[in-house]
Amino acid sequence: MHPVLYEFANFKIYTFGVMILLSVLLGLLLLKLLSKIEDIDFTYFLHHIVKILLVSLFVSRLFHVILEFDRYKDHLLYTINPRDGGLSMWGFILGVYLSLYYLTIRFYNKRGKIMDCLSVVFVFISSFLFLGQYFAGQGFGETTDFFMGVNYENINSPYIGVTVHPTSLYMSIACFILFLLSLLLIVFRKKLYNSFIFYLNIILFLIAHIITESLRWDLTYVKNGYNIDKVISIVVLTITSVFFLYSFISIYGSQIKDRFKNRNF
Repeated sequence: MHPVLYEFANFKIYTFGVMILLSVLLGLLLLKLLSKIEDIDFTYFLHHIVKILLVSLFVSRLFHVILEFDRYKDHLLYTINPRDGGLSMWGFILGVYLSLYYLTIRFYNKRGKIMDCLSVVFVFISSFLFLGQYFAGQGFGETTDFFMGVNYENINSPYIGVTVHPTSLYMSIACFILFLLSLLLIVFRKKLYNSFIFYLNIILFLIAHIITESLRWDLTYVKNGYNIDKVISIVVLTITSVFFLYSFISIYGSQIKDRFKNRNF
């Protein structure tokens, strides 16, 4: 692992931080490209990017504090201490979603296209972030003989010198494959309805996340023996799948019925 990309005296540049910066910059370029393809006002979102990030970071931190309340209840000032760290992935995603939902009210007719584009950017950025997590020596599972298993050089791992599942690397690869698939669907789609790609990205991302969380050893949030990240993923997957089926049936239901009526048995 290479958690520190560059070090000079007491100054360190962390690989994870570089990956975050790189993912945001490339994500904005990707969003600009997709906005041009889908005829979306990119500058409108660019003008509000700081607000989106601030709201997302706030909700992410709030989620983390709620999930780790036992740690903070006797030291409430630590909840606003930036050096303390601690952010929730699900809180960040919720913050982004709430911000974008509010901002896209004026673009109701194009909301489906906007969510499609943003979901492509989401899996693209996630690929970089999980790769950064891998370089930081985080996100590892139990011992394995799988050909992609790695030896972590991480003091937080009880498996030093032993081959384990690199779950963060699995997620990085899964997100990048999902990005390529969804990008092709956007560029070449014909009869796909708006928001289809959004649902597809979220559902496949959640399935990959549930699988990798089942392999993980260094769990972030555990309550009463349950992996909270995994539980949230299952709940969100269920809700998203219901909405996806409802939208699919609403749009294609009549066509499916007509085809069955016209068939001769």
